[in-house]
Amino acid sequence: VTIDRDENAEILPKIVFDFLLEVKPPKNGEIRYEDLRVLLYNLRDLGVNIKWVSMDSFQSADMIQILQRRGFLAGIQSIDTTTNPYDITKAALYDGRVLLPIHDKAQKELISLERDPATAKIDHPPKGSKDVADAIAGVVYGLTMRREIWVAHGIALTEIPDSIMMKAKSGKNSVDNKA
Repeated sequence: VTIDRDENAEILPKIVFDFLLEVKPPKNGEIRYEDLRVLLYNLRDLGVNIKWVSMDSFQSADMIQILQRRGFLAGIQSIDTTTNPYDITKAALYDGRVLLPIHDKAQKELISLERDPATAKIDHPPKGSKDVADAIAGVVYGLTMRREIWVAHGIALTEIPDSIMMKAKSGKNSVDNKA
């Protein structure tokens, strides 16, 4: 979509979420990663176009390897190594370029996020959470920063707005083809 910024206009992605899913561990138990993989396989088999799967680095090597063997582009995407994912997500939300289904937990997390003045990191308040918000930021940032998304929509890499390219150069993540 075209977003007017004072005297300039930027072409930026509009990102539509089909659904949000919070996975809670069972009481006194752990999340079964096999069940998450089966969910991904079933969604893909039902025709949901799932191309990339990303996760944070916590114990993810095995999951990444298994998903890659099953045909997914899978990799690590940290939301906490730089504020760029949340900065880009915030701008996209303010621009009205992110369409999300109603999800009470996501809404609560997004509106309660805080920037730690000491570290400048984005975090949740005490006794809060940001798991669903992290997933949203990961999707928005991941899709915004992938070259192939821009190219697939007929936008030359030289036409990617400076606001995006500056974030790509300043953070660990960049506009690239990694999952």
